[in-house]
Amino acid sequence: TIVITIYFNKPPELACPGELSFPSCTEGPFCWTISATDPENGLITYRVLSDNASLEDSQVCLNADSPGSYYVKVEATDNCGATDTCVTHVTVQTNHPPVVTSSQNLTLALCKAEEVCIPVSVDDIDQNLATIVANYGVYDRPGNKICFMADTAGVYRIVTTATDSCDASHSDTTFVTITVNVPPIVQLGADTSFNLCQPEEICLPFVVTDDNLK
Repeated sequence: TIVITIYFNKPPELACPGELSFPSCTEGPFCWTISATDPENGLITYRVLSDNASLEDSQVCLNADSPGSYYVKVEATDNCGATDTCVTHVTVQTNHPPVVTSSQNLTLALCKAEEVCIPVSVDDIDQNLATIVANYGVYDRPGNKICFMADTAGVYRIVTTATDSCDASHSDTTFVTITVNVPPIVQLGADTSFNLCQPEEICLPFVVTDDNLK
């Protein structure tokens, strides 16, 4: 008696990511790894069926030179010619520069030199902000404001610039006009002598000037 056992070949099982997303400022090619198992533990070969990607060993690389949506189809074949395929949807994102919105131009009258803050908002729909800087003063991110020391009267030009991880940037400018209080000046004129026979009221003319009232 001879017992003959026949096994029918089963196709390989190919696994690849269903969805992938890459920032637009990332230089291609855009690569990922695939894998396959063979129930008979035989040799598996891979092949890219779409014309927009290349294959090296088990690494698939999409050749995309612009943002957009791409589909990459890959095939795995065992030594009996049985196959399995999978498709990866790849999105190469479009980067948007951040948007800086600074306060309208301001005029402030100060009693003395002090810190001044102006509201500044920064938005980035891609959530990839890298830096927020001001040409004068310091950006307070939790408070959404630029603060600087106004130590003299004059016009301060405050430029806020936001840059994202793709080096896209945007700036906005606010001009802040500062006046600092100056003490008033009292003028009593020249020294004067009086000879009085008895105590009496003496009145003297004086002039008060205040530059802050101009």
